[in-house]
This record gives sequence, structure tokens and C-alpha cells, in this order.
Amino acid sequence: MLTDAGATTNATGGVRIRRVSPVVGAKWNVAVHADSEAPDVQAGTQHSKYVSEYRVEVLAIDGPAIASVKLHFDRNVQIYQDEEKPTAINGKTYVVSRSAPFVSDESGSPAPDDEKQRVLDVFPDLGTRTRIDEVLPDEPMNIGDRRDELAGAILRTIHPRAWKLEKGRAVLSREAGTEVVFSVAIDATSESGLSMKLEGEANVRVADARLSSLTLSGTYVTAKAPDEKGRFLLRRTVTDVR
Repeated sequence: MLTDAGATTNATGGVRIRRVSPVVGAKWNVAVHADSEAPDVQAGTQHSKYVSEYRVEVLAIDGPAIASVKLHFDRNVQIYQDEEKPTAINGKTYVVSRSAPFVSDESGSPAPDDEKQRVLDVFPDLGTRTRIDEVLPDEPMNIGDRRDELAGAILRTIHPRAWKLEKGRAVLSREAGTEVVFSVAIDATSESGLSMKLEGEANVRVADARLSSLTLSGTYVTAKAPDEKGRFLLRRTVTDVR
């Protein structure tokens, strides 16, 4: 049956997350804010931020998958010690498609390689169901159920290339209106020698399996200074545009 909260519930109280095919013309906004601090002998503390705020519009679909989108980056900046530096895609608009040139600018010309990779890191799963959708079960879930594959899918959302999942855990912790909330723990490493341990919550919409919000925080260390822990905080939100 359909509960007041909008979740599909079976006789034992489990929640079934629905699958909805994408629609041409659908639009949503994504906001990502990452904040890191690390000890520094000279400056005391190194403080870095990454801010990405962009708009998505579906241009074409292929069955259950999005085949083409338009992305406009209202803001894409890196901030170090309060000094803001726009990236190559800041303020720009792109069309991302399954076929070559894969990423093009507003004029239809292929995007430069550095811009292309940044755009694909933001939207890596074009032409397939999202990883979040793929790892969530078709059958109903109950509070306390584990779905550890979700941790890897979330790490891919953070960055599809930079991090390797070492250990992950995701547990369905509660219902929240039209969403379900997973408690998440992620241990990951990078090729550059970083290791991070994060915990937080991921909200998934019951109506369409979309990751609507994500909050993770924890610590990281470098291979050169394994005893000096930095702090990391990430917030990601998705809102529909009506």
C-alpha cells in the first residue's frame, strides 16, 4: 500500500523504493560543498574548500537511462586559505551525450580535454542507470537492513576516479517523509597516498531512487604524515526544478 509519507510498504512494514524512467525536460539543481582542514607547520592550519553548483536538464532518454543532458555550472570553484579560484568549467554550459564528442560546449564544439574530464567526473554514468539505483534492491527493505554496495555507489558520486573503496557499510536507519535514510561509513584511499574514513547519512527518495542529500564527515591522512589527521566534511543536495 502507499503510506502517508509516500513510501510503498508491504505487510511486514518494509519499504520498497520505486523505479521511474527519466523524462525529457526534467530539471534539477545539484549543490556540492566540501571542506577540509589539515595541520600545517607554517600556516597553523591549511583550509581548503570545493564548491560546485550546477543545473541539469534532460535532453534525451533511452529506456530507463538518460542519453543526453545539458549542464550549466553556476559555480565551480576551489578555495584555499579563503582565496577563491574558479575552475575551467565555472560559469559554463555543456551538453553531455553518449556518443562522440561526449562533451560539447554551447556552440556544439568538442570541449577541451581538461574541461571534458571535469564534466564527466560530475556526470559519469550517462547512458546507464545511476549506481545508486543499480545497487538498491527491488524487494522491500526493513529498518536495520544492510546494503553495503551503496557505500561504493556513494563514493563514485563523490568522485568516480579519485578514490578506491577499501571498506564500506550502509544500513537503512529510518524513514523520513518521502525518503529513506541510510547510515553510511566509508574507508577509501587514493593513488596520491591519501586515506580517509568518513561517516554520515544518505537520503534516498522512495519515489525514484534518487540520492537527494548526502552528509559525510571524518578524517584523512597522507602517506607522508600518517600521524597528522586532517578533517573533511562533504554536503551534497539535489532539488527538483519545477
